[in-house]
Amino acid sequence: ANSGIFLDSDGTFNLATDSSNFIRKNGSDLQIKSENTLLTGSNVEILTPKFFIGSDTNNISSSNGGTILLKAANTRAILDRTATDKKLNLEFNTAGTTNWTLGNIAESNDNFYIYSSDGAGDKHISLTPDSTTFHTNVTASGNISASSVSVGGNVSASGNIFGKSL
Repeated sequence: ANSGIFLDSDGTFNLATDSSNFIRKNGSDLQIKSENTLLTGSNVEILTPKFFIGSDTNNISSSNGGTILLKAANTRAILDRTATDKKLNLEFNTAGTTNWTLGNIAESNDNFYIYSSDGAGDKHISLTPDSTTFHTNVTASGNISASSVSVGGNVSASGNIFGKSL
C-alpha cells in the first residue's frame, strides 16, 4: 500500500518501496528515509545551521548556538594529524580573536602545546612523552612537590623552602 510512485499537480510526491525506504514531499516537508544510504561525490555540501546525526545515546549535533556536541556512553574523539608537517589544533576564540590554541600548529614533532594565541611564538606549555616545559612564569598557591628536580636560573620564594640533599 505504501509502495509505488505518486505525483500530484501541487508538487506532492511519494517514491516508495515500503514504509522504511522512501523519498516524499508533502506540503513544505521533504522526507527521505532509507535503511541503507550511500551518498558520494567529489563536492557534496550540506548547508544547515542545525544538524543531528546518530541516536539519543550516540550522536554528533550542533545548534544555532555554535556548539558541537559529541555524546556517547564512552566518547572518544580522535583528531589525526596525518604527518608531522601538518597542523592539528583546537582554537578558543572570543569575538573572532584566538586567545588559546591547543595542539601542534608549527612544530615538526609529535609533541602537544598550549599557545596563548594562534601563533607558534606564543608557546606557554610543551608536553613531550618525557617532559613538560613551561615557557612562562608559573604561579602556585599552596604546596609544590616534585622529585628529581633540576632548576636553572633564579628561584624566588616567600616563606620557607625545604629540601633534601641540596
